[in-house]
Amino acid sequence: MGNTEMAPWDAPGGVEAYGKYAADKGNVKERMTAVLHVVQNNSPEFAEMKTAQPGELIVRIGGKDNLDNPNLGKGFQGIVVARGLEYVWWNDRDEGGGVKARCKPGDPIPEGCDGKDILWPREGGNERPDGKDGPVADLTRTFIVCLFDGKDAKDPMMVAYSRGSAKLGAQLNMRLNKFQGPEYAAVLDFHVEGAKSKDGKPYFVLKAEPKGAISPSNTALLDKLKQWHDALAPLFAVDNEE
Repeated sequence: MGNTEMAPWDAPGGVEAYGKYAADKGNVKERMTAVLHVVQNNSPEFAEMKTAQPGELIVRIGGKDNLDNPNLGKGFQGIVVARGLEYVWWNDRDEGGGVKARCKPGDPIPEGCDGKDILWPREGGNERPDGKDGPVADLTRTFIVCLFDGKDAKDPMMVAYSRGSAKLGAQLNMRLNKFQGPEYAAVLDFHVEGAKSKDGKPYFVLKAEPKGAISPSNTALLDKLKQWHDALAPLFAVDNEE
C-alpha cells in the first residue's frame, strides 16, 4: 500500500499521502479521507476498475475512482488510533462513492449535504425515518486505522461500520474497551469473511480480531501513536457502548 508514513493530521501544510490528500485549515474534517472498502460482487471497484476481486480490500481516497487504488488483499494488521460516533454522508456509488461530509453528533452539519439535510430536525431539517433527532445520514461507528507492518505504523484510513455492519462495529468497539492498555497499543487482525443475506445472497464482511500488542519497550512508536490519538480523538463523539 505504498511507503508513505502517516503524519499528524494537524500538521501545517497538510499530509502528503498518495498525492491525494487536500490540505485545508489543518483539520481532518476538511481533508480528503482514505476509506477502506470491501469489494462486493456488485462493487464498482470490481465491475469497472478491475483492481480487486470480490472479498478483497481496497483503499479509495477522496471518493476518486482510479486504477491505482491500494489493494490490501483479504486482510492486514492495523492499529486503531481513534474511534467514536459520527454522522456520515456518502457520495452516490455511481459517482465514485466515498465520504461527502461528516460531523459528530451535536456539531453543525457541514456544507455539501443536500437540501434540508444541512439542518438538524429541531432546526427545521428533514426528519429521520426512525424519528430520532439527527440528520438524514448514517450514524456510524468510525475507526481511524493505521497499517502496522510489525515495526511501524503507516497509511491512515477510515474504517466505518454502519447499516448492516453495525453489530460488527459494536464488537470491535467492545474489544477495544476491554483491552488492558491504550487502544493505540493494540494490534488487530482485520480480515474478510463470507456471509449470506436474509434472502440467501452471498456477500463479504470485514472483521477484526486481537492479534497482540506493541511492546512497551517500543516507546518511539507508542509516543507517535499517542500523538495521533490525541489529535484525532476530539473529532469524534465518545462511543463506549459494550
